[in-house]
Amino acid sequence: MSRTKRTLSLLLALVMVFLVACSPSGGGSSTGKNVEYQDELTMAGNNALASMDYVVTNKNPDHAYNANFVDGLMENDRVGKLVPALAESVEESADKTEYTFKLKSGIKWVTSNQEEYEDVKAQDFVTGLRHAAEFKSGVNELVQGVIKGYTEYLNSDFSDEAWEKVGIKAVDDQTLVYTLEKPTPFFLDFTTYNILMPINQKFLEGQGTGCKLGAPNPENCSFGSTSPDSILYNGAYVLESFDSKSSIVIIKNEQYWDVDNVFIKKITEIYDNGEDPYSIKTGFENGTYPSMGLRANWKDYSQVKEQYKEYVRESQPNASVFGVLMNYNRQSFNLTGYAQDEAKRENTRNAIQNLNFRKAFQAAFDRTAYLAVNTAEEVAKGTLRNVNNFPEAATTKDGKPYYDLVEKEYKELTGEEVVLDDAQDPWLNKDKALEFLAAAEKEGIEFPVHLDYLVLETSDALVKQANSLKQSVEANTDGKIIVELVMAPEATVYNVAFRNEDPAAVDYDISTFSGWGPDYNDPQTFAQTFSTTEGSYMVNIGLGTDPDNADIKEKVGFTQYEKLYQEAKNEVEDLDKRYELFAKADAWLIANKLYLPGQMASRGEIVSKLEPLEGPYSQVGLASHKYKGRKLRTELVTTEEYQQIRDAWEKEREKEFSE
Repeated sequence: MSRTKRTLSLLLALVMVFLVACSPSGGGSSTGKNVEYQDELTMAGNNALASMDYVVTNKNPDHAYNANFVDGLMENDRVGKLVPALAESVEESADKTEYTFKLKSGIKWVTSNQEEYEDVKAQDFVTGLRHAAEFKSGVNELVQGVIKGYTEYLNSDFSDEAWEKVGIKAVDDQTLVYTLEKPTPFFLDFTTYNILMPINQKFLEGQGTGCKLGAPNPENCSFGSTSPDSILYNGAYVLESFDSKSSIVIIKNEQYWDVDNVFIKKITEIYDNGEDPYSIKTGFENGTYPSMGLRANWKDYSQVKEQYKEYVRESQPNASVFGVLMNYNRQSFNLTGYAQDEAKRENTRNAIQNLNFRKAFQAAFDRTAYLAVNTAEEVAKGTLRNVNNFPEAATTKDGKPYYDLVEKEYKELTGEEVVLDDAQDPWLNKDKALEFLAAAEKEGIEFPVHLDYLVLETSDALVKQANSLKQSVEANTDGKIIVELVMAPEATVYNVAFRNEDPAAVDYDISTFSGWGPDYNDPQTFAQTFSTTEGSYMVNIGLGTDPDNADIKEKVGFTQYEKLYQEAKNEVEDLDKRYELFAKADAWLIANKLYLPGQMASRGEIVSKLEPLEGPYSQVGLASHKYKGRKLRTELVTTEEYQQIRDAWEKEREKEFSE
């Protein structure tokens, strides 16, 4: 949930809904139909905003709001093209190691009361990056080895002299220059991401003595708390109010530089913990929510689908990856469903470190059944993902897609031909599961093996999915693997599986709570997650990125993965070679079952009044969180309208990227 967009799957269980009734305004759509729009939106969510220190946080629930509060140098347009945001223009040096940005003039910082504070200046980007470094940003590894001198500054005394060596300079108020360690093909993608966002130094240092650049002390710095007045805003929205168990309200920034492209004036997220599977349906039917995700386990699912048959559509595939994380070195046992017996603990630990055991678990887990608990089976199948990367991660010069490269490397590594495309399951096989268990038993694993599986007790959807996982794994291993469902409240799940940064405090054997979305268009964005020196998932699997646990990392295969990852990361000249090297790393990860990819982020059948495919678009970065450019109808979008709009959008996108 991690450097970039590590996300609790409980967020996925709550299909966000949009709109609340308000005074309509006229308009039209790409279908030629006259459409009326509304200017307020209400959705359900779990109000998980925890930090507005936007250059420091690495959590998706924070990004979901911060992306609307502060703009960066570049942004994505509605078809995904990178275009200037706060920048007016950008120039790249001949050797691709220096980028010079000219800023738009007159961009305003405003307070939460929308009072003008100061103009946005180039120095604000310098301040933002220095604050990120000094407050140990969860996104630091994104720019380490990219921006010249940044890694060295992280290990310095944080003096002004040390900072002068970092490759970022404000030449004047409107000119900003980045100097890179080496050419980085995806650097401009970084400029849409949180760590390169600006911060006004005067405001920052006014939030406490610990905020002072060069002398950081988070204990005495209130910048970026969840109080509306803890940051300045230059984005499309400002935070009006926040109550974690009630609602979050954001309102249009009337001083915004692109205010004419902000159509929704007020957005409210109402707290919903997922306990009532019908809560969003009820809210939709009574007019509170103008969108609804259909749940396959509703008693009246068939009737509801028939009632809205002219409007139902599938949500689109996405680039995120969720799966099963295993704790390779569990040390905390405050949450456990099996006996407090060291011998059983050690047997489970040994089992998880055993490759044949991990193969057996994967072969026994019926992912389609797990997903079909909450959505139609055909949609569930379409949600399956088999690689710790996204299909659009890379394409070679001759047009070969990235997954083909991974399949080739997997075959060379294992001798097995396997199709790794989305929407199919190459692993599920009870006979194979039993074979793998027999092999693990010969290697010293005693059965049955108990696995503690952390479950959010208040989420009806997640509890049902957990029971499905338990049922398939136990049935397909003839009871040799027993999945213990450890029910826990929301706060415990967040603390253990999401916001925890201590490998020793990872209190589960397996988890499905953590997922990842790409920050930029390159396979590194996912491959990095399991790096033994940089990877955000290393905490979630109980190993960490410190030199500790080197023996376990070597035993199970992470040490070799690190070598493959670093080799790929360091290839920046020949992109085809770079992609092949990352494919080797991805093939190693899935062949050794170091991670068990399961699905893309939540998909389902929806009906909605949200105008399709308006606003910023990108499969990477923060674009999907932005409400800028989005429009909200007074009436539902029909299935036919949606397809017409999507066909036109795809043609527009194809034309844009073919030129």
